[in-house]
Amino acid sequence: MTTKQLYKFLAVILTILLFIRLEFVFLIVLVSFMLTLILLPFVRLLHRYKLPSLLAVFIPIAAFVLVLTGVGVYVAPAVTEQLPRFTREIPALILQLPIVEALNLEADDVIQVVRDRSGDIGSLAYTVGLSLLQAFGVTLTVLILTLYWLRGYDSIKETLVSYVPKRHQLQAEDIWLRAEAKLGRWFLGQIFISTAVGVAVWITALWLGLPFAGVLGIIAALLEIIPLIGPILASAPAILFGLTDSFEKGLIVAFAYVIIQQLESQILSPLIMGKTVRLHPIVILTGFLIGTILYGLIGGLLAVPTALLVSAFVDSYRGEKLET
Repeated sequence: MTTKQLYKFLAVILTILLFIRLEFVFLIVLVSFMLTLILLPFVRLLHRYKLPSLLAVFIPIAAFVLVLTGVGVYVAPAVTEQLPRFTREIPALILQLPIVEALNLEADDVIQVVRDRSGDIGSLAYTVGLSLLQAFGVTLTVLILTLYWLRGYDSIKETLVSYVPKRHQLQAEDIWLRAEAKLGRWFLGQIFISTAVGVAVWITALWLGLPFAGVLGIIAALLEIIPLIGPILASAPAILFGLTDSFEKGLIVAFAYVIIQQLESQILSPLIMGKTVRLHPIVILTGFLIGTILYGLIGGLLAVPTALLVSAFVDSYRGEKLET
């Protein structure tokens, strides 16, 4: 092994070790990059109208923040009203389950178990509050990184590609363009699909007369991000609420969730994401399991974008047509 090859090998090992230690930082950079890919077309459009660079970058980011703020203002009241009531009504809801009646459990026993866990609920509330503060800090960091990405996107891209040996630079640029198309469409599509599923679940829960329809919709939207397993987890509380009424209603709720997921997977996802992002379910599930085992929830969330990056490499080397 030559000295140059040894340096390359050590550089690869160092990169892997840094990724293992700094996976959360990598996630923040990746999210900011995907947000950049979403906002980049708007920035370039504003550049055509001869707007100053800083203003052309600031307007799309400000619009994005305003949209997020508007959604938060609309959703927050429903959540803050329903979550405390949900906590108070847990014992009554549990007592209505057929399995509780079948096991001849006393009401006092169930209530006592819930009260014994009240400390955990308080601890959970503290954890959630702390997580919200951390989320604010992470969001601010992502927006700042996105600002820098957008201001110098082309120069950053050229600089990174220039580090690749000259004979491979065209290939590297092709891989970059494929990654742009795949990650940008996946991220934008995921936001739209999660919102659509959340609204569909909310409307369905209202129609079926389920309690906490707003919370169920938010749970469905958030868990839609987790590949394959997320929708199953999101359906569990709704089915539980249906079972508290009757076994038949529980089946109806489960059937409604199946219909929503079929519409999402068979119509909405192919329509929005198309062939550019399509991955085989086995690849998604395997990647999710590997990521979760190695890095927990963060690894699971990184599974799909990482798989898309790998597919960009594979498609480029196979010479497949670039779809944008």
